[in-house]
Amino acid sequence: MRVAATASHINSYAPEEADSAPISPVALLERIGVEDVDADVPRGMQRNPKILKQEATEMENKLERMRHELDAAGRLEIAGQMKLSANAFFGKEEWRAAFVGYLSGIWFVARERAHIPWAVAYALSRGMVEKERHFTS
Repeated sequence: MRVAATASHINSYAPEEADSAPISPVALLERIGVEDVDADVPRGMQRNPKILKQEATEMENKLERMRHELDAAGRLEIAGQMKLSANAFFGKEEWRAAFVGYLSGIWFVARERAHIPWAVAYALSRGMVEKERHFTS
């Protein structure tokens, strides 16, 4: 991984993934519900907005491609899983994860080829963040 640093922020660039493994929206939803992705952000710092947008756009493309490849039964199955997961988060009063789960479930069962809501793409891309952090002041 190549890292470029300046006085105000640190950017991290991951290598291009030609054929990345299939993603599981349910697993990503579970991660945003149990992990505080900003827990180790140094005080006075925030994640770089340019990288956040790039990650969300990549997630948007992956999810739309995945949804397009599924038939109606497959989309309905994923929507049901998202609803069950969202119900569990709602019961634990984890509102953000519940909202994302419900909204993504609705998107999966939409009849037309609708674009994924930005809130879903952004939140699920945050679920992909592991130990790497991108900060800016």
